[in-house]
Amino acid sequence: MIFKGYSKAKYSSWLYYSPYHTLFDAGEGINTILEEKIVAINNILLSHGHTDHYTGLINILMTKFGHYYSTGEFADLYIYYPKEDKALIFFIDYIKKFYDLSKLTQFNINWIPVEHGCKYQFHTRLNTYLETFSVEHTKDVVSMGYNIVERRNKLRPEFSHLKPEEVKGKIDELGREAVLFVDDKRTITYCGDSINSPSCYFDNTDVLIHEATFLKDEDRCGQLHSTLREAVEKALAAKAKKVILFHISTRYKIDDIKSELAKIEKNGKLPLEIYYIAPGRIFEI
Repeated sequence: MIFKGYSKAKYSSWLYYSPYHTLFDAGEGINTILEEKIVAINNILLSHGHTDHYTGLINILMTKFGHYYSTGEFADLYIYYPKEDKALIFFIDYIKKFYDLSKLTQFNINWIPVEHGCKYQFHTRLNTYLETFSVEHTKDVVSMGYNIVERRNKLRPEFSHLKPEEVKGKIDELGREAVLFVDDKRTITYCGDSINSPSCYFDNTDVLIHEATFLKDEDRCGQLHSTLREAVEKALAAKAKKVILFHISTRYKIDDIKSELAKIEKNGKLPLEIYYIAPGRIFEI
């Protein structure tokens, strides 16, 4: 598993998952950190129209364009965004017009507006698709969460005792569908900024990426962001294997974050791995 990202609440947030060539949000400054790795990006999932989550998009495009003019190579790009988010609609329209993208036919750039409760084709080397769900954030934006789902072939229970060569023989004898079944597995969930991410939308995900702006309830002061404890509770409710906490307020130091996590874990080790993106620090696992 390879994640690399950066998150400084109010300023910039993004997280890149290299096996899927997928970027979660596109905050400013991403090209200065990922540099030429940007050219491999195939999918960008935009959660909502607050500037700390999308203003790096232009620099991503410029880096990919520059790579093309140097090498002749351009990785297809699919950009998903909430269909009714006005800020993103205006920003995307500006990009299309200013850079005259309709005439740049050598670049396969696809803008995909998404709505709650739908499934969309996703573009990875594996058999995957995208699930979308609405989350609660501020009234000026439409905030969307995403599940990446892998369609995995699994052996039917009655053949689980067989050796690999015996499985192949059964497939030749009975047919693939009689021996294998397709299991849809949520591998990564991204919730963007939110205060209410219903865990039923991402049950049994492997990795939950959830904001944790505030360490304490009393620090929230009515803002529509989650606390660290709420994010961990969402991960536990969803039976996630890992949680990555991001968008942590710059008022907190790393020792503050560690202290709060220690309080949560004081009754014993939790059944999930917890990672966090420290404010203003480059994150990588």
